[in-house]
Amino acid sequence: MRDVFSFLVGFTCGWAARSSVDSPHALGVKMFGLAYDARVRLGRWAAIELERFADVLAEARARCKQERENPGQPSAVSKTPPSGAPSASPSASPARAKDFEPSMLEDG
Repeated sequence: MRDVFSFLVGFTCGWAARSSVDSPHALGVKMFGLAYDARVRLGRWAAIELERFADVLAEARARCKQERENPGQPSAVSKTPPSGAPSASPSASPARAKDFEPSMLEDG
C-alpha cells in the first residue's frame, strides 16, 4: 500500500510540474529568442562604443596634427562635449568668443 501511495504522489507531482512548464519546443524557442535579443543588444552597444572610440581617436589625431604644425600655440581644436550633452555656442561663452580667430578655420 505504501508503494502505491508513493507512486501516486510522485506521479501527481511530476504531472503538476510538467503542466506548469512549457513544452521543450516552446522553451527552446524562448531561449533562442533571448539569446538572439542579447546578441542584437550587444551588437548595438559595441557599435556605439566603436563610434565613441573613433571620435576620440579623430580628436587626438587633430590635436597632434595641430601641435606639430604650431608647436608653441595652444590647440585650436575645439573641446566638444560628450555625445548627448548640450553644446555651448561661442556667444554663450565670452572666453571662447574672445579666443576665436578666423585663421583657425583655414586649412593650412
